[in-house]
Amino acid sequence: MARPAGRGGPPAGRAQDRPDVEGHAAGRRNRRAGLRHGLRRPDLGVRHRRRPRAVLQPAHRGGARLRAPLPGRGARRHGRRRAARRRVRRARPGDPLEPRGDGRALDRRHDQRQRGTRCGGHRGARRGPGGHRPALGRRHALPQRGHRGDRCGRRRAGRSGPRRRLAGQPPGGARRAPGGRGVRAGGLVHATGGGGARRHVLRRLRAAGGRDVPLLLSSTLRARLAALPDGGTLFGAWVCSGSPALAEITAGSGLGWMLIDMEHSPASLQDVQAQLWAASACDIAAAVRLPSDNPVVIKQVLDLGAQNIVVPMVSSVEQARSIAAAAQYPPAGMRGVGAAFARSARWNRVPDYLTTAAEHVSVIVQLESRAGLEAAGQIAGVEGIDGVFMGPADLAADLGLIGQQGAPEVVAAVESAIAAAVGAGAFAGVNAFDPQAARRYARAGASFVLVGADVTLVAQGTARLAAEFSGA
Repeated sequence: MARPAGRGGPPAGRAQDRPDVEGHAAGRRNRRAGLRHGLRRPDLGVRHRRRPRAVLQPAHRGGARLRAPLPGRGARRHGRRRAARRRVRRARPGDPLEPRGDGRALDRRHDQRQRGTRCGGHRGARRGPGGHRPALGRRHALPQRGHRGDRCGRRRAGRSGPRRRLAGQPPGGARRAPGGRGVRAGGLVHATGGGGARRHVLRRLRAAGGRDVPLLLSSTLRARLAALPDGGTLFGAWVCSGSPALAEITAGSGLGWMLIDMEHSPASLQDVQAQLWAASACDIAAAVRLPSDNPVVIKQVLDLGAQNIVVPMVSSVEQARSIAAAAQYPPAGMRGVGAAFARSARWNRVPDYLTTAAEHVSVIVQLESRAGLEAAGQIAGVEGIDGVFMGPADLAADLGLIGQQGAPEVVAAVESAIAAAVGAGAFAGVNAFDPQAARRYARAGASFVLVGADVTLVAQGTARLAAEFSGA
């Protein structure tokens, strides 16, 4: 039964009091309409401000009957507010100030910043931070997190002076780079002595004007050998497993250099690239021994980013010259130009790589035959060859002493080749797993020596464990 209308109360049978008839959504909508006109529900125990006019609109299809807009003073007041909001939205930065009703001036730009509508003057522009409309019953949009009212919330204001002093930053904070359009990550230049510069030491920065900071490649094996004191030797180990994990373990062991093998290992080009990535985090000279002297393979391995290559089975000067030409760009050589597609130049991020590639590549040839060791001095003197590396195992086989790397004939031939290479101004190296032989070759003038291999160390270590704990 409909509730009778009392003094100051709403008329009986209103749609806003009958949500069961029109539906819950309709009742909620009607209650909002009533609140806009300052009305209250009778059951809230609040005295009504004025008697509303019992004027109802016809019911729409599927909706409730809504109270018609009240004419008179309220309508005029809302109309003035709407007109003022339109003027604020359409204001431009150069517009004059607008007088307020109390005699003070109203800066429409300030009102725009408070409402978050500075960036758009049309009706469809965003009404506030994040595109939200003002809440019901509020004149302005509520401030959102990270929004200071300017630029429609797209940029957060900087730290104040006290906050900068507490953070150890200079009073002026970060200054804009010369020629920069805005305060972006790529255009910031921290003031000298500020804390911001120290926080970005390990990051890849962008220089003033948006230019990339040049990338620097690691030093080559040739540069590390040249930096050794007189009589110094760089000891290293093989990586023959093709495993990036063992390559990283070897690189972090403290050795001076490592040789990634492709001749007697299952490593493919992808495996070599993964091992080079693993070794790049450590301070070590990583070299790659190629499977042959094929110029195509030389080009591919260099493009992978290998800065030190060892070419096996070299026995003549002509072969050494061909290898040196395959490792250099024209006009000095015949290496194919693909720096933009390859890791060697870090995809064209290394400045002037094409003209300075010879400074980033070290070429070593491996002498493993009687003919090669006899021509060691001439091969070491070829332009573009930085050193020679002796292989006693294949040399012993060529001399008819297979498996006898420590035979006196083999040791004498290796020491003679070391002296010839050093006399020609090149670096000499050797493979020697026997500690006594390694030290003897180092005293003879060898400046880089391989003293072990990952697979050999794993095999010997597991066999030692088996012998120690078998039958325990």
